[in-house]
Amino acid sequence: MLGLCDPVLAICSMLLGGAAAYVILSIAERMRATEQGSFKMRWLTVGAVAGGLEIWAIHFTGNLAFCPPIPAAQDVGLAISSILSAVVAGALAVYLISTHDGNRLTLMSGGLIMGACLMVTHFTSLMAIHQVADVQHDLAPFIFSVTVMVGLGIFVLLVGGWNIQYGDWRVTEKASAMGVALSASHLAGMIPSYSFSGVATAVSPPGIEVQLLAVVAVSLSTLLAIIDRQVTRASGMARRSHARLLEAIESVPQGFSLFDAADRLVICNRKYREVVSGAGAQVQPGDSFESIIRRVAERGDIPEAIGNLESWVNKRLEKHYNPQGPYIQYRSTGEWVQINERKTHDGGIVAITTDITALKNAEQAAEEAKARLEESLA
Repeated sequence: MLGLCDPVLAICSMLLGGAAAYVILSIAERMRATEQGSFKMRWLTVGAVAGGLEIWAIHFTGNLAFCPPIPAAQDVGLAISSILSAVVAGALAVYLISTHDGNRLTLMSGGLIMGACLMVTHFTSLMAIHQVADVQHDLAPFIFSVTVMVGLGIFVLLVGGWNIQYGDWRVTEKASAMGVALSASHLAGMIPSYSFSGVATAVSPPGIEVQLLAVVAVSLSTLLAIIDRQVTRASGMARRSHARLLEAIESVPQGFSLFDAADRLVICNRKYREVVSGAGAQVQPGDSFESIIRRVAERGDIPEAIGNLESWVNKRLEKHYNPQGPYIQYRSTGEWVQINERKTHDGGIVAITTDITALKNAEQAAEEAKARLEESLA
């Protein structure tokens, strides 16, 4: 009979299920948090490899724990195939969970494919270790096994999608539920492998090298979970600090804008957007400084630029790239603004735009009063 010959490996296989689920959830949340496509692809790649290897380790280690009464076979090609199918399963899980928008049908469809990948991973890794010719399969148990594995794949994605959409449970609780399902997929895969023909004596369990490999795999998974927890905590602190910074910038009465070394807008506050944005042309992070001032001038907001657009743009860019102090600008609305620009250490430019209309009006009123006084004394 195909039986359990190493309880340590069996326990390691179950623990790897929780580690795999934790990795998938953590990376899916990071992938969802970023808006840049290149970073999304990087996280997807990391999730596919890390989560896929964890899924593969569940089945490979679990298959090592079950020993037939015959010598084990070794097939590198099948082992590689099992790894590739596990990586596909990991990629599916990370992608579908990170992009979940409430559509359960998408998760269920993806779960069917993920369940099929789990099935391929399990049986190819099983055949890579144990001699297939000696394993007797019955059609009914095999169909039942495949059905259960597909159902567990759907369950994993539904729990992950629930995590993204609602977040009612803590990550550890959701990872535990998903981990149980991933580990159970291995047990479901063992249902058809019920006996071996022609042999009645048992062989020795796997050697110390295999046990050491399993211990190392679990240790690395645990270390990864600890590191991920620290990264999550640090990321949370960074997000809170960033939120406080944004709140502080928004509360400043002056217009604030920061451009990177490529002269593209990184961040700005509401006051700056009010100054430079027009109807149907809202300023956005990533806009170049030249495109922003050109739109402002083309709308006719700068009297000095009317009929002299290119010359004004070039002069304004020169002042922007080589700030020499405050720059005063009159606008078609009758407002006066003072622009202070400074270079940052990384080659960017930070600008503070202050409305000085009241000051200019006061100066003009003072000059008019002085002129009237001189006329009366003349």
